[in-house]
Order: sequence, then structure tokens, then C-alpha cells
Amino acid sequence: MPMYYISFATAAAFLGATVVRADDAKSAIKEATLRGLNPGGEAMVVEVPPDVESAPDIAPLLNRLSEEDEILGRGGKRVALRSKCGFPDLGVDTASLLTYIKTGN
Repeated sequence: MPMYYISFATAAAFLGATVVRADDAKSAIKEATLRGLNPGGEAMVVEVPPDVESAPDIAPLLNRLSEEDEILGRGGKRVALRSKCGFPDLGVDTASLLTYIKTGN
């Protein structure tokens, strides 16, 4: 089952990020919510390439919500996808992989 990186944010702030295993992006949001890892806002969902799953900025996020300082400290990068929001980046070209979902929390 693939891994999905999920970054949560509002127009005002980054709320956290996690990695979960799921069948697809929508299932990843559901899995994060069931595990208590969805702080609300909007979510950027990216399927993690299999060769990156054990990377030091991905593996520690599995099934836990992490804050920006921890993600940046592990090598994640902030990327401005919209003028109002910044999301930590996987370090891969995610432009065609992004899925935006209003989480409703």
C-alpha cells in the first residue's frame, strides 16, 4: 500500500504534516483523521515515491503529526504553493502529484 505525505494549513498558518499508508489521496485523509492526525484546514496530499519512503524527512512522519520545526530540521523545505500558504516539500517535483482536499475539521 502506498504512502501519502499530507501537509495541513490554513491561509494563516501551517498546521502540521504526517505520512500515512492508504489506497489513494482521499483514503489518506480519512486514515489521518481516524488516527487523530488531522488538525483541520486544507490538505496537500502527495503520494510518496517508493524509493523515498525511508528518507530521513519522510519515515519519521509515519502515523504521527509533526510540526514545521521538526520537518525543516529533518531536511524538508518550505515551498509556497499559493501566496497565502507555505507547505514543507518532499524535495521531489510534486507539481503533477498534488491533490488539494478541504478537510472540514
